[in-house]
Amino acid sequence: NPLSTSSVKTYGMRVSDSDWIRGADNARITVVGFCAFSDVATPCTNYYTYLKTLLTTYQDDVRIVYKHLPKEVSSSALECAGVQGKFFEMHDKMLSEGKNYTVASMNIWAESLGLDTTAFAACLNNNEEDDRVTADILYADLLFIQAVPATLVNGTIITGTQTSLITKAIEDQLSELNSLN
Repeated sequence: NPLSTSSVKTYGMRVSDSDWIRGADNARITVVGFCAFSDVATPCTNYYTYLKTLLTTYQDDVRIVYKHLPKEVSSSALECAGVQGKFFEMHDKMLSEGKNYTVASMNIWAESLGLDTTAFAACLNNNEEDDRVTADILYADLLFIQAVPATLVNGTIITGTQTSLITKAIEDQLSELNSLN
């Protein structure tokens, strides 16, 4: 079954060392995920759980790049935790703690992760890391992404929670890369 052309388009990818990346540095497949934790009902929690399974399934072949969309308090909190080297710890805390993404919750989670809570609160209250979030949103705009989650698999964009299409895109690209060797 080929990927449905109505839900898949190919674009250039912008990934840099300053992005939040999990997975093998020399991975052959780069998956860029656009989503944000929100109190509003979004499929991002399940999506992020799925992305983590990709790292286990394709440990040496896949790396995941995390992008914020839309801007939520959780986006700013992740970036503020990232300043202190704890982006992924905060990400995993948000994933495990549920749907109460308030400033008060973020501050409690920051303390539980051993962050400098004064610096974290100041960063969050002063929107100090919003430029990174805004850059992600502008990138999504360039790709005409209108809804989350959205995924790029080596430049192939897949919108929505179509995990089977994401997995198929990874498998197809790995197959193609393997045939070149």
